[in-house]
Amino acid sequence: MLATATDKRLLQSKLRPVARELLAIRVVAEHERERADTRHAAILAAGDFRDDEGVRITDPKTSWHIVESQYPAYSALCDAANRDAGYDVRPGYCPALIAEDAVIKLENSLLKIAAELIDPVFAEIWNMDKRAEAIRLLCGLALAK
Repeated sequence: MLATATDKRLLQSKLRPVARELLAIRVVAEHERERADTRHAAILAAGDFRDDEGVRITDPKTSWHIVESQYPAYSALCDAANRDAGYDVRPGYCPALIAEDAVIKLENSLLKIAAELIDPVFAEIWNMDKRAEAIRLLCGLALAK
């Protein structure tokens, strides 16, 4: 528990750089997700990718349902679309997922700092709603004057 203004300053000095980076990378991740979904939607619209029940996949959010035999072709088209869009990522990697992974890692860093300096319970938050609320509150604390 924070007992003094000195404790608060220490906590803020540890949280602030992580919170700032987190907020910045969230914007990047949202932008990358929109761009990736646009590319993937075009690939799905032009192709005939199906799920295990034979239903055509048209939404990038459900592309993980594409049957295993078709997935390599879909993945190759996504890789080509990434290259055409100017990305230099390894085959099989998605710029949106890379950015979203960075968000999760920064969120975990924020919670780890809170667990070390406030209460170990921050390291044990598994409920996604409570996790999001804790991260929101920690960012607010970190960036408060």
